[in-house]
Amino acid sequence: MIERELELDLTADELWELIGTAEGWRQWLVDDAAVRVALGEFGTILDDGVERAVHIDHVEAGRGISFVWSDQSDEVSRVTIAIVDDPTRGQRIRITEEWQPGTACAECPAKSGARWDLRACLLCLSAVSACRV
Repeated sequence: MIERELELDLTADELWELIGTAEGWRQWLVDDAAVRVALGEFGTILDDGVERAVHIDHVEAGRGISFVWSDQSDEVSRVTIAIVDDPTRGQRIRITEEWQPGTACAECPAKSGARWDLRACLLCLSAVSACRV
């Protein structure tokens, strides 16, 4: 399992725009997204040159999403992205990725960890670009 948690200087609504829309995903999560981020929806994304099928299986508007994505190599994982409200530290994003039983890729967690580090940087840059001056 991969887990990342980020403190960002954005409101919950601004964070939701980044995790709850395909346009937001394009800013930090994937290269391209053809999916409606709504419960039960299917779509495709392009991530570092790899096309993945996506199924949105949980949406709590303004709070978080979960989806399963898979590629042609039988790499199947569940990603959960949640907005966490911390009264002392503000809004945070918690991201987890868990591989499904039977996933053929033994090195997936190591490869994905580096990719999530990059995505976290892109999410932070998206947050900075959204700040008002």
